Amino acid sequence: MKIGYICSEYPALCEEFGGIGTVTRTLAHELARCGCDTIIYAVSDRALSIADGPVRVISVERDGVIQTIRTLRSRIRADLQTGVVDVVEAPECESHVLPGGLGSVVRMHGSHHFWCRTLEQRVRPARLLLEQFGIRRAAGLCAVSSFAADETRVAMGLGEREIEVIYSPVNTDFFAPIDDPVCSNRIVFVGSVVEKKGIRELCRAMQHVVKQHPKASLVVVGRDCPSTSGRGTFREEIVGELGSAARECISFIGPAPTNTVRDFMASAAICAFPSYMETQGMVICEAMACGRPVITSRNGPGQEVIGVDGECGWTVDPKDPDDIARRLCSLLASPDLRTDMGKKGRQRAVDHFSIDVSVKKNKAFYHRHAVSRVES
Repeated sequence: MKIGYICSEYPALCEEFGGIGTVTRTLAHELARCGCDTIIYAVSDRALSIADGPVRVISVERDGVIQTIRTLRSRIRADLQTGVVDVVEAPECESHVLPGGLGSVVRMHGSHHFWCRTLEQRVRPARLLLEQFGIRRAAGLCAVSSFAADETRVAMGLGEREIEVIYSPVNTDFFAPIDDPVCSNRIVFVGSVVEKKGIRELCRAMQHVVKQHPKASLVVVGRDCPSTSGRGTFREEIVGELGSAARECISFIGPAPTNTVRDFMASAAICAFPSYMETQGMVICEAMACGRPVITSRNGPGQEVIGVDGECGWTVDPKDPDDIARRLCSLLASPDLRTDMGKKGRQRAVDHFSIDVSVKKNKAFYHRHAVSRVES
């Protein structure tokens, strides 16, 4: 099978890339290893045709919004018609580039419709219009969680249209338990230091945690963002609100390479991600794959990802520091419970979020919506 992906934040093309770029690269490489031909279609400052290992990357030169869309769409349409690709996928934000009809599919990572419905934010009518245009013309739709599918269906008025749920994959060989001793009092957060990730409430929770567990510490891994006031950074804003005991137990280390992030999570006593909202929450799946118990948000897909509350971790009210602190303290006081939750989380990650599981589901999805019926 020949599969194309529209992804202008593909890692080989830009220095800074988000979750969509990472997931797309993982899928493209794994499908290539399974014998598929994979191509990335993108827009950049100049026309390119390069190889990222087994994946071919084609980028058209940015030439004004409308002309760039026309150029890229024409290229993709021609490739679908001539058999260069059998199916092309786009995220919602680039779905308007798809030619539409058989061979065009959209993966719902988190559209503007989704975020406007689930979090209070500025509505951008042009983005909503482009998403409606692209998604309604696609032959197939999938989403990275049932929650994302259901919320997007309502937000976009998609009625009974089928949206298949295919979780974004985690490399469970890379994100895996380590032999080194776990730091029994360390809590780890991975994500941008920004309001919607719940980091303010997590830091406030530490003020309560250190009263019961004086040796407890919180390591925050991720890039800092501007403060809500517009003065300084969000880290500075949070730290300024904390008492001295909490300030001393929290370390902000900034962004880190993937290996370092993995090592921090795998050696943590607890991984905590009380985000206000996610579409799947890849970092939750990665922490579970590392065999660590997780604290995550009761809002969004948290329950869907970790399963029954109390087995792989706990869900909390992300805006209630007391609730977060209560669950953190209960886990810090129970090494056996942490070990049990970690083992169950590891198994859940392998069963539901591993690359092998994802590749099989993705190949079946692409096969159903390809231009021609091809051997999978």
